[in-house]
Amino acid sequence: MMKASFFVLGALFLLVFRTPAQNLNDGLIAHYLFNKDVQDHSGNNNHGAMRGGLQFDEDRFGNLCGALNFNGTDGFVEVPTSSSLESPVNQLTVAVWFKLDPGATDLKWLTACCKSNITLETHDSPQYRMQATRVTLSVNTEFTENLNADVDFGVWHHYATVYDGYSVKAYLNGREFFDFSYFGSFSPNRMPLEIGRDMPGVIEYFAGSMDDLRIYNRALTPREVKAIFNDDSERTSPKPCAPVTKPPPPPPPPPPPSMPPVVTITDPASSPFQSGSPRHELKAVIENIFSANDVTFRVNGQNSTDFTYNRRTGEFRSTVPLPAGKTFCEIIATNKDGKDSGTAILEYAPPAGSPPVITVRTPADNPHQAPRNSQQVVATITNIHSGKDIGFRLNGAPASNFYFDPASQTFTADVALVGGNNIFEISASNKDGNDHKSGIIRYEATLSPPRITVTLPTANPHEVAQPRQQIQARIENIKDKGDIQFRFNGHPSTSFTYNPSNQTFVTDQPLEMGYNAFEITAANADGRDSKTGSIIYRPANGIPVPDVGTVTVKEEVEVSTPTVKLICYDHKKEDGDIVSVIINGEVVIDKQELKAIGNGEIVLELPPFERNKEYILISKAWNLGKIPPNTMTLKIYDGGNLLKTVVLESEIGKSEAIRLIYRG
Repeated sequence: MMKASFFVLGALFLLVFRTPAQNLNDGLIAHYLFNKDVQDHSGNNNHGAMRGGLQFDEDRFGNLCGALNFNGTDGFVEVPTSSSLESPVNQLTVAVWFKLDPGATDLKWLTACCKSNITLETHDSPQYRMQATRVTLSVNTEFTENLNADVDFGVWHHYATVYDGYSVKAYLNGREFFDFSYFGSFSPNRMPLEIGRDMPGVIEYFAGSMDDLRIYNRALTPREVKAIFNDDSERTSPKPCAPVTKPPPPPPPPPPPSMPPVVTITDPASSPFQSGSPRHELKAVIENIFSANDVTFRVNGQNSTDFTYNRRTGEFRSTVPLPAGKTFCEIIATNKDGKDSGTAILEYAPPAGSPPVITVRTPADNPHQAPRNSQQVVATITNIHSGKDIGFRLNGAPASNFYFDPASQTFTADVALVGGNNIFEISASNKDGNDHKSGIIRYEATLSPPRITVTLPTANPHEVAQPRQQIQARIENIKDKGDIQFRFNGHPSTSFTYNPSNQTFVTDQPLEMGYNAFEITAANADGRDSKTGSIIYRPANGIPVPDVGTVTVKEEVEVSTPTVKLICYDHKKEDGDIVSVIINGEVVIDKQELKAIGNGEIVLELPPFERNKEYILISKAWNLGKIPPNTMTLKIYDGGNLLKTVVLESEIGKSEAIRLIYRG
């Protein structure tokens, strides 16, 4: 039987709810009511000064001088730095009421605050920011991600951004609509805080009105964000202001001229290029595109996602591994006005007799102090062929839970830590020699991390004929229900009970026909645990196999272990594609709508493969979506490590497939 689970990327970490909600003044480092002044009401004396085109405006309750209007060209508030403004390092919350002026740019920029006043983008410039558009959200130079925020001109909205050290969440009008995993910290600087202007990179000014701007050095809970959204104490507070007359809004800007992309490869400066290293950082400048989604990168004719694109500077970068001989690289950029491409040929002749070379990249320091009970170890290992040439030991014991990508020459291992010093050792050998690197990771455990044991159902996957199923688990080392997150078929659910006295979790769930997936996650201050399972609901007549029409096997993929996992999602853009997936005559996905990556992928954990047996996976299209043909992307994991990414394109009556084989 196949086992499937559904999850939303970015929901891997649990937000711990507190009952009752914390004091909303706890961690508040700045609070601006804009009641005819730009004074700080947090008690930290972070008072501001008005610069450029600013004037007081009606707030969302119709009170005169209850909000501050920014002209969108040179108006902003400057606040000198202070120890409190520099305090956000591992957590941050920024919340604000805002109204966009009609005629502002179609991207609907919300430039709420930015702790920097220089144009250079570095690790500490800005220390932090809250800057959003209808399609992006940024909290510092490193984190700018895509989203979809539906806001209107001339209407008051409440926006909150929360970073808790594990993920960035965004709330619009009190409701969470964005959750993206992120592990980083903010580097304090001595620059002022600017409200309504973002200097690093391209300078952006806010065009509209703001009210009730709050900045915290901690992560607010969903309940606390909701409390701020519902707070109407400013409705009746006095606003010492005479009636003002706002100038009419500026006319909308004219439509932009046609601007197709322009791709200019800057490194290497010539092609073909002779490289003296087995890796080369390919660089290019791409103009007139919005994000990395507008870029296709190919290496020797195969699509690659191993690149970065900075939308502010337009810079494209990719570190390309070079086997012996020629490597052909092609960068293609597309927008609504056209496309452009650039090519480069990289040549590498490896020196004779090269022993392995190990370079530990993560952790960067040795010894390394780990904040949690797990740590990823990443290294570059050159001059070997596969993971069989590598030895890995943790605290003196051999460990096999690592992955080596020969294309990028990258070694990765996720290490579970014990209290005290944890010693890891990486060794590599070939016919010309060997290399060895080691490191120390220190972890001081203060609590016991959660531990989850699923007690019902006892089998995984569990097959039933009835349309409901009770799920039970024992969860140790947590306080209450607020420390638990439960997902069923990819959707968060609170329809469960937890008894702290006997540590028992219980829920009863209605089943969908076919595969049903559940995930139980628990977290405390010292770590987290997660358990998944699947329940197969098959009525007496089962799931009929649909007519797949003409089948074309697109590719044969050979795996090195009998354990294979597949992640399925809509290729590039979510457009309503509906598919069934059949493996060797068994329906494992029945008429499911494909979601974009990060919005509800489908995960298939296949039962152990038989040696030398062929497994034919067919993608059956039930429609063509909004953008024909019907496309499904498969990420193929071999023994827990990403092996390959394949795109299957199908039409009505024509299906594409892949052949999976375990040779052993």
